[in-house]
Amino acid sequence: MASRIAVLIVALAACSRDPLPSTPPADASLAIENVDAGVPRDLPAPVRTPDLGCPAPLTHCNGTCVNVTFDAHNCGGCGTACAAGRGCIAGNCIDCSCPGLTACGSSCVDLTRDNHNCGSCGALCALGLVCAQGVCESGSCGCPRDTTCCGGACKNLASDVENCGACGAVCRAGTVCSGGTCACGCPSNESGCSDACGNCFCADFQTDSMNCGACGNVCPPGSVCSNGSCACGCQSGLNNCGQGHGGCLCVNLEVDNQNCGACGAACPSGCVCTGGSCDCGCGVGNTICGGVCVNLQTNPNSCGGCGIVCRAGTTCLSGMCK
Repeated sequence: MASRIAVLIVALAACSRDPLPSTPPADASLAIENVDAGVPRDLPAPVRTPDLGCPAPLTHCNGTCVNVTFDAHNCGGCGTACAAGRGCIAGNCIDCSCPGLTACGSSCVDLTRDNHNCGSCGALCALGLVCAQGVCESGSCGCPRDTTCCGGACKNLASDVENCGACGAVCRAGTVCSGGTCACGCPSNESGCSDACGNCFCADFQTDSMNCGACGNVCPPGSVCSNGSCACGCQSGLNNCGQGHGGCLCVNLEVDNQNCGACGAACPSGCVCTGGSCDCGCGVGNTICGGVCVNLQTNPNSCGGCGIVCRAGTTCLSGMCK
């Protein structure tokens, strides 16, 4: 019995010389730290969900993808809405009567490029698709250098009239795309102008009376455009008395009752301008009618009184049509 107790004491002593470690091993420490943090260190950090991505040529506007070059509610930029009766073409609001627009509800749209009305009113393209020529297409593609993916096709934004400077930026009729900018293909002596629908035309600012010196500068009636300025083009024998008449009024100073002999020199009532002078007497038996001396006794156009015209087949005798 005594020997068994001795063996037990020796065993306990041996165990006391090899105690349990007071701190966990390095890998155990790592596991404990990770558990305390609540996120294991070997997992990647959470990835933030990106904003709505819109394929070119679409732009993210208020939670949806739109083409700002053709969207009447976001024309040229997010939130820029066209007024009633106007649509969006090339980022500009124009009248719905202009070519290329179709009435859809209370607005007008370009059915070939509107993602909300693609091909027909109310035909909405799914997210990630682009309306091109009235068909919803994929907006992704692999493009070589100097080209850009537009509506699923590679385009050169520097020269493509359908995508000039940006996807979907269409040049108007009669224009070309040069260096990413729409411009009229005009001769060197002419300049490019646009009409009310945005269509391009060329004008010679030196001689064009409808665009004299600048686009839309119209010369007054009777005047001409000379060296970029409006001037009266009075015929030989006429003089310009344009003060107060838009700058141009061609008159004959020899016979004009309001400008007799000089601009502004009006003849008194009952007088006639003859040879640049006011003649206030028509002679015995004559009367002034419409600035002309007539004989009321014999004149079929003023028979018995100014403006009394005799019927066909009759004549004026003694102031009466017979």
